[in-house]
Amino acid sequence: MKNSLKIAAIALLLSVVPLQILFAAPSPTRPGIPFEQGVTKGLPYASFNNFTGNNNISESRNGDERNLLVGKNCKQAGCSQVSWADNLTSTPLQSGDKVRFQIYYHNNGDDPYNGDAFSSPNATNVQIGVNLNQVNQTTVQAVGSIYSPTNQYRINPDDATTVIKDSSGNIIRTATDDMMLNLASTNLQLKFIPDSHYLTTRTPNNTALQTPITTANTPISLPANYTSYVTPIISNNNSHASVRFNELPGCFRFSGFVEFDAIVTEKPPVVQPPACTQSTLKAYKGSHPTAQNLVTCLDGSLHTLESTITLNNVPTGSPVSIEWTTTDQSGYFTFNGQQRSTVTQTTIYNPAAQYRIPYTGKGTVTMKVLNANGQTLLNQQTCTKSLNSCPDIPVAPICTNLQVYNTYPTGQTALSSPLKPQTLYKLHTTTTYSPTTPPNRSANYTATEGIFFPGGNVFRPIAESLLISMKSGSNYTKNIAQSAGQTFSQNNIPDGSPVYFLTLTDATPTATALTVKANSTAVLACQKSYNLTNAPCQSLNVQKNSDSFDIIGGNFGDFTGNIRVTSVCDGTTETSNYSVSQIQASGGVRINKNPNNCSLTVQATGINSGNLCQWSHTPPPEVPPICKDLVITSPSGTWEYNETDFRINVTTEPAGHASNFTYRWEGSNVDITDTTSNRLTNTVEIVNRDRNASVTVTVQGDNTQACRATKNYTPDDEEEYQNPEISKKVYDTKNRLWTDLINIGGKYNNSDRWLNASHQYVTYLATVDTGSARSIEIKENALSNQRIQSQEDTGIFNLESLVIATEGSGGRQVIYKSGNFNTSRYNDSVIFNSYKLSSFSNYDRSTSYYKDRFNCEEDTNSICIENFDEIFDDFGDGQSIKINNTRNINHIFFVYQMENNTIITDQYCQRTNINYCGETFDNTASVTGYKSSDFESRYATDQDDAQALAMCSFILTRQSGDAFFKTPLRVGIDISQCYQVENCEGPCIVEEPEKDRDIISTGSGEDDDIVLSAPTHDICKFSNTDDNIAGYKNALESFSSAICELKVSVAQDWQESTINKSISASVERLARNNTTQGPKTLSTIDQLSTIHQNGVIVIEGNLTINGSGGKYIIESKPTIPAAQTYIIKNGDLTINSNIEYSTVSELVSFVAPHTIPSAAFIVLDGDIIVSNTVTRLDGIYMALDTQEPKDTGKIRTSPNTPTYDNTLIINGSLIGDVFQLFSNRRAIGDPLRDQGAITIRYDQRLLLNTPPGLNTLLDITQLRVAR
Repeated sequence: MKNSLKIAAIALLLSVVPLQILFAAPSPTRPGIPFEQGVTKGLPYASFNNFTGNNNISESRNGDERNLLVGKNCKQAGCSQVSWADNLTSTPLQSGDKVRFQIYYHNNGDDPYNGDAFSSPNATNVQIGVNLNQVNQTTVQAVGSIYSPTNQYRINPDDATTVIKDSSGNIIRTATDDMMLNLASTNLQLKFIPDSHYLTTRTPNNTALQTPITTANTPISLPANYTSYVTPIISNNNSHASVRFNELPGCFRFSGFVEFDAIVTEKPPVVQPPACTQSTLKAYKGSHPTAQNLVTCLDGSLHTLESTITLNNVPTGSPVSIEWTTTDQSGYFTFNGQQRSTVTQTTIYNPAAQYRIPYTGKGTVTMKVLNANGQTLLNQQTCTKSLNSCPDIPVAPICTNLQVYNTYPTGQTALSSPLKPQTLYKLHTTTTYSPTTPPNRSANYTATEGIFFPGGNVFRPIAESLLISMKSGSNYTKNIAQSAGQTFSQNNIPDGSPVYFLTLTDATPTATALTVKANSTAVLACQKSYNLTNAPCQSLNVQKNSDSFDIIGGNFGDFTGNIRVTSVCDGTTETSNYSVSQIQASGGVRINKNPNNCSLTVQATGINSGNLCQWSHTPPPEVPPICKDLVITSPSGTWEYNETDFRINVTTEPAGHASNFTYRWEGSNVDITDTTSNRLTNTVEIVNRDRNASVTVTVQGDNTQACRATKNYTPDDEEEYQNPEISKKVYDTKNRLWTDLINIGGKYNNSDRWLNASHQYVTYLATVDTGSARSIEIKENALSNQRIQSQEDTGIFNLESLVIATEGSGGRQVIYKSGNFNTSRYNDSVIFNSYKLSSFSNYDRSTSYYKDRFNCEEDTNSICIENFDEIFDDFGDGQSIKINNTRNINHIFFVYQMENNTIITDQYCQRTNINYCGETFDNTASVTGYKSSDFESRYATDQDDAQALAMCSFILTRQSGDAFFKTPLRVGIDISQCYQVENCEGPCIVEEPEKDRDIISTGSGEDDDIVLSAPTHDICKFSNTDDNIAGYKNALESFSSAICELKVSVAQDWQESTINKSISASVERLARNNTTQGPKTLSTIDQLSTIHQNGVIVIEGNLTINGSGGKYIIESKPTIPAAQTYIIKNGDLTINSNIEYSTVSELVSFVAPHTIPSAAFIVLDGDIIVSNTVTRLDGIYMALDTQEPKDTGKIRTSPNTPTYDNTLIINGSLIGDVFQLFSNRRAIGDPLRDQGAITIRYDQRLLLNTPPGLNTLLDITQLRVAR
């Protein structure tokens, strides 16, 4: 019998069970459920081992499944000879004894595989095992348990509110049972044997089978062809053994036994861990650990740290690890030649050894023994010692740095050697002290070559006047200064306070001309001496010109006096003086005396002038120069038409007198700037480049051939001029291309918002092929006052921005750009070959950058713009932009952007009397080419235009598909007003108001016999008669047709009531026994595999299409045909993505019609709601209202607001009230590309592979062409 003490809690099988757990009864405490064969039913939930009276477990369990654990001591006789028992305490276990444990498991849930109406969920992740807990030295408690996260127990099995929970309120998921075992001695232990897990189950043939469980996920075949996967577990030092089932169904036929073997062995000897018993830490000053150097604290200098340690249970010679750390961020240990803030020292243990390490720094240093023989020490704190910093001792401030600055005459600079004589300095000092700064910092100044003045403003004029006197030549020597009582020192001058220092006239070179020293210090860093140099003037640099002299400098040394200039011209003597600073500051002094008739003497005067700084000139005797040779050096070689800069080279005797002559320039077919001049350059331009030209240069008054030169120009008769050409394009933002014509919309009424944001700006591109032109002019003829007026004189385009770029031998570059130009307005599309404008060099430059480089100036041969400052204004007024020097340019690009301010608004487009296309903005760009770079000799012009059309939206049908409308649609415009394109390529039919007439009954009247047919044209009644031609264009107010437009009295088959009866009856036949209750959402065709019947999908309620990746693809699958019919009853069809037919060649073949995708969507008593983001729908879309009141059957948009961003293409047919859809879809496209706001294309694949059942709703064959 089991002991009655209860386990407090066993949470999970793998948790560690405390040693103080004693004997326990089965838990949780729960009433047993009496089992009666054929009467007791399984539980509706997973719950293990609740039944009593279970005859399968009568031995040692008395049929009570709660007594899940039994065992046997196999000893030497073998386990088969021993009976199971619930306790093994009577005979102590000896070493070598084997104990076998057995757990019975039974999920009392109802059998889910017997085919009746009752079942329970399978128990998942079921873990069954035994824990061996050492209660005392000779007693072992074996705890068996069954756990599953889906397992539960109830006081009342039929009442879920009686589920058993623990003290924390958690549902108990574990069933336990225990047994006790005694060991013969304290040195014995009981451990599980690995790979001793055995499982006894029933096979599918209902026979018992024992299976060893040694590998993970071992498959176990159970009745009902069910397979469970079992994994063995042994852990906790072989004190735990278990198996884990992935799932266990309910019922007796899935129950079984799990057995585990354990063996009694002797305990391994206990190894005592290492322990610390004693340690010391000492510090020695310096690197020598002697008694004299022993210290008790760390002062920041180098120390040798020494520790000793005593350990228990650690043999001498064992490895130990010692850690050294410091709290001083700048402190460091020296270890293996490296400086480290933390060191882990691995060494050999010896109780007599000293472990040493050098340390430099302060802070708290800690030595800690981390481990010995790889094991953490007991009493580790005993082997942790620390040393601290020494207390701080106040230190007197010591000067560490002295800086001397000069602030005269302006600015502050550090004073540096050498000093100069006759120079004024305004000095002050800045000193730095450590570790503290004294309150009063000052310095002493002493000098040997100068005098001091106090720093106040009252003394500055005195010092400056004395300096001016010295510079003017007055001597102020040391003797004079001493006699005047001038001071040669200044003491105790506070930091930052100024003192004036003036060096004297007779200052001599010395290393200590000035000494500055911080007070109360002997530190060399706080004492500075400055030397003085007084080198005499070394040389003068005088340049003789043809009509003047230039004193351009010299090597003046330290000379600061005057330079005296004496000239004698025609017997007149003049003298002037210039200071050295005056010559140096101005870059030289010009003496306007002619060297040919004036003598000149230049000489330094005053103290330290030396005898080297003098220069003289004597004029040469009067000898008239002679011209020896004259050559035209530029142009060199052949004279080209655009070369206008001429230069001559003249040889004279004596040399250098070319400017003494007057030169005469004359020629034919030329325009000469100066016909007589003494200059060696001139400008000569050819008048007519197609005729010969010549120019001759001679020395006036010299008839010798030596001083005469001629240059001839001969035109190239074979030169062919290629005309410049211009191409004008406008950007289509919808189709992302440059084209000749675009369609755009306008604004919201009374608003600054555009209906389509991409229509706010219109971008034009004019590309000029320069041909042979040397200069060109371009203009936009339609621009005036910065705007283009529409042909109707109602709306305008305002010039917003302009870019000019070039392409040629020098690459691609931008030469002008207004600040608000934006490439995103045309998607930054390429403008030339594969190049985008934004990739051109200079694209992101400022206006000043372009002007500095591309504004035409004299003597430039590179491309430039003549009227640069007025480019934007001139272009906006329709005036020409002049581009010069285009010889090396292949193309010039003019990209300009206009803001669209058309009169067309959303309110305007709602008018029903729009009788014209819209607003037309014509504009023409023209180019003029010139043979020369002066905008003369015009030889060719060219022009091109592009057009923007501001218009309302329009609707198209294509491929001769019929369109039937219950009421006239007064939306959009008649596109035939604008293009040679019709809205409808087939009949667009609208019902004429009913007139009083006789009604002739035809047909059987039975709904099931009605097949809806499209009307043939022989029932159309034409509205255009000989006297009513206007009626031809007004059948539908906003439609036109390539075949006919007409109003008809619609035949009986196309009356609304007939349509509703026909569709309703046919849909009922299609939907019979094939309805899925809604609502439902479809993202891929794969979802149809379980809800379609031969391609027919019937939804009761709402259906939403949310295609994966923005597309719902109609295609065939192994279980889904390519032709599909979707029927939605009493609900809405919401389309949030495109619906498109598959084009995958492997799936679709037009020689195998059954592979061709086709689809029909039929909504009864609901609406078709199309998202404004949808751009394409393939298939037939039909919405009908078969009930009263008539408030469904609409095809509408979501949201119910106009959209101007996306056009909609329908490849198929629409049937229903489409007024709201057609009213809200207002995007504008290119009718030549079939881009209406809504474009309907009849799709003949409906004939090749008709959606199932559709031929019972519509006569498809009559829809294929316009008849």
